[in-house]
Amino acid sequence: MSRYNGTQTRIDKNGRQYRGRTDYPKFPLRETDIYYVTQQGDRLDLLAQRYYGNVTKWFIISEANDLEVLSYDLKPGVQLRIPREGY
Repeated sequence: MSRYNGTQTRIDKNGRQYRGRTDYPKFPLRETDIYYVTQQGDRLDLLAQRYYGNVTKWFIISEANDLEVLSYDLKPGVQLRIPREGY
């Protein structure tokens, strides 16, 4: 799953291409979800690599937890839900 699935490519008046707004899918609660408490040095991209085998899937963890972070860095002691099916 790419985080850009369903995102339209647009062209501005100067002919430059850009992507439109990306609406991420919802990640419903499932019994297979993992709950993880962050530790010092944890980052969304590293957790995505650990659980999905792909650093670019960090957005799944971010969206599932309604995180509004401008950085991959996470505060220690935060419980995160990590969706497991189909990602």
